[in-house]
Amino acid sequence: MLELVMHPFNHDRAYIITEDRSHWMTKDQGKSWEEFTTDAKASIFREALTFHAGDPDRIIFNGMDCDGIFCEELVGIS
Repeated sequence: MLELVMHPFNHDRAYIITEDRSHWMTKDQGKSWEEFTTDAKASIFREALTFHAGDPDRIIFNGMDCDGIFCEELVGIS
């Protein structure tokens, strides 16, 4: 686990961001967890998730694709 991220606009939701491409989310304050995958690993240069204040389902995933010491920043939208 890299980080536990609480949704700033919906207190029922939280996200576990891992070092790989598989992560976890809850929509019911941790009673159940659902795995989700991303096309890239989470960025170490910025926050992994950015949230929409009006729609809790709209989330931006900030990722990176590294080749040695060189990394390209990637963005995915859900």
